Amino acid sequence: ITGDYDGTYALTTLDPEVDRIKRPIRRMMEISNVGTTASKYVVYIQQTQQASSAWTAEGELKQDGEIKWEEISSEVKKVAGSIKVSKEMLEDLAFVRSEINTVLMEQIEQAIDYSMLNGAGGADLNGIIGNVPSFAAGGFAGTIVGANIIDVIQVCKAQIQAANFQPTHVVMNPEDK
Repeated sequence: ITGDYDGTYALTTLDPEVDRIKRPIRRMMEISNVGTTASKYVVYIQQTQQASSAWTAEGELKQDGEIKWEEISSEVKKVAGSIKVSKEMLEDLAFVRSEINTVLMEQIEQAIDYSMLNGAGGADLNGIIGNVPSFAAGGFAGTIVGANIIDVIQVCKAQIQAANFQPTHVVMNPEDK
């Protein structure tokens, strides 16, 4: 630098915030029950048959009912990532550690979120899309003139409720209209 510059004023200012790569917004983890475990398997009990009941007259035989359960065992899956760090980067260890933790956790959470919806099983999660029946309008097909996406969602909701479940969220591609 030539001229009248005497070094009193800084010529540049470093913005302490990092301009991060834009990532898709995570949705599945936010609307799901998630937890942690230190085990290789997660085991839970699932009811497979419900007891039955019926109206009966006084003194008559009562309806026989049987409840059935099944023990489900699911192997825990692992998602991991790594980042190379140069010796120069280690000179600012606190900053680098913070950035690595932030970036790795974003990548891992993004991978989990994607697999919760799209996972194909095996080493990956069993995603929702591969484990739910395909939509079929059934008796509603062709009955609604000028049907739109809201009508389709209503039919989906009705079908889910007919199977004794209560839908709480709609997950759809932003391209669908």
